[in-house]
Amino acid sequence: MNIRRPTCVPVLSHAFGILLAGLPTLHAAGVAVVKEQDFHRDESATPLVYLERFDSGAPFVKFRMANTTSTVDRSKLAGYVDVPSSIPPNIRTEADIQPLRQSLDQMNAFAKRFPKSEPLLKANIDLAAKHVREFDDGKVRYSGNWITKADFANIQKDLDQKAAKFKQEEDAQAEVAHKRRMEREQFERDQRSKGLEEFEGNWLPRGQVIELQRRAQATKEAVAAVESKSINNSIFSILQVTEDGCLATVRKGSVKTGGFDTTVVFIFGGAKGLTADGDTYKGNLYWCGTYSYKSVAGIERSVNAYCPTKADAVAVMKKRLGIEDVPGERSGAVAAATSSHPTVPECLRGAKASGSGFFIGNQGYFVTNAHVVENSLGVSIYHGGEKLKAEVVTIDKSADLAVLKVDQPHKGIVFAPGDADVGQDIFAIGFPQPELQGLEVKLTKGVISSRKGMADDDSKFQVDAAVQPGNSGGPLCDPSGNLVGVIVSGLNQIAVASVTGAIPQNVNYAIKCREVRRLLSSKNIDFSTPANGASSLKAATDTCGIVIVR
Repeated sequence: MNIRRPTCVPVLSHAFGILLAGLPTLHAAGVAVVKEQDFHRDESATPLVYLERFDSGAPFVKFRMANTTSTVDRSKLAGYVDVPSSIPPNIRTEADIQPLRQSLDQMNAFAKRFPKSEPLLKANIDLAAKHVREFDDGKVRYSGNWITKADFANIQKDLDQKAAKFKQEEDAQAEVAHKRRMEREQFERDQRSKGLEEFEGNWLPRGQVIELQRRAQATKEAVAAVESKSINNSIFSILQVTEDGCLATVRKGSVKTGGFDTTVVFIFGGAKGLTADGDTYKGNLYWCGTYSYKSVAGIERSVNAYCPTKADAVAVMKKRLGIEDVPGERSGAVAAATSSHPTVPECLRGAKASGSGFFIGNQGYFVTNAHVVENSLGVSIYHGGEKLKAEVVTIDKSADLAVLKVDQPHKGIVFAPGDADVGQDIFAIGFPQPELQGLEVKLTKGVISSRKGMADDDSKFQVDAAVQPGNSGGPLCDPSGNLVGVIVSGLNQIAVASVTGAIPQNVNYAIKCREVRRLLSSKNIDFSTPANGASSLKAATDTCGIVIVR
């Protein structure tokens, strides 16, 4: 019985008398009783409802009540009993109900000994007794409710089945993960046995890895060099325009390091016809080494050289260090050394490169870029979950278009009636980097930025839709899903600047639809669609496939 009788006899600190009628059930911490004199009978003890008790063993005991704190002389404290703070939501065994039984016995004994406390404890006694009776009647408490043992058995059975299913799924996932890990480890052992090493996810000959590491380190050093001598917020004036750019003098700007001459510098890109002697400009200048020229007096001079963009400067530095990017870098290619890796989709394993394309007409003809397939030993098309063998029908390198054909007929894309115009919304559809991003078709939105491509090429559009390696050959469609062009991805294949080969931001190109019409018509290929072939972006994506090159 949790009834405590103090033995010390200090003096009551102050008078109090708290009599609570209608005690909120299970919201108090307990009930204490106090006698004014030690010889007073238990029946006359005054009850006190407390929310918290502070008993450090000192002559006084503190009680926190609803709105105040009382300090009680220990000699006047006849006893106290704690009440349950809550009923457990789950009671299934005798061990679960035992704490509530003990609390009920203690409250009953306390109320019997100190009759004035009985009205305050009654609600808690009745509630505890009710729950004890439910258990003694053969019920089980589950999630806060009393139910029959038969109902609980059914719930437990369902829970056990769900747990078993979850465990089964968990084991299956673990088995798959283990299998993949073993395949990956075996693959890595096989590659190493061939003398290959891994570099940024690719397995390559050791000599090539060493060269790539050297290039990566040199690139890092090139970037650091560019950043250390670049001039931020510069103001410069043109002294003389040359074929490659212009000589200028820097009037103002800030640099990370000093000690180099900016009286005369060379800036790549200020071509004749666009820049005049004496012009003054403002902007960042990115260092890219030095530039040599002969003065009017025939004296050869070397000055610091700069580019107007960081990408251009890094490209120039890489070129000077002999680590410039290889021209014609693959578009969406899957490296031959890594294409058998178990994480690469099965249809792409062993492939040399990949690109995008789309069916036209209804006789199995398929359009893509010429640069995707021109050096292929074999071509197939992954479409609708199937890998279809294809043959190259024709290639037009000047237009960068190629036509393939499969044996099975497929519904083709709907051609737009005419050329699109500047500002029109367009959607680029294709399969960028499928070895990494997966086989699901991807769609990006943009607008037509210009009716002409690089160097005013009238056969192409300039667009700002995001494209990546692997988008090459995919369709460019209007919001209704009509074909307006063919994407040319991999801008590093386009000579943006003869010196740097830098890639502009949000500047991409697409071959105009009329060039596709011209090529197909010259080969007598029917690209019309059935009368019921309604166009939509969904229908357009359904015509697309991955070009897999061997």
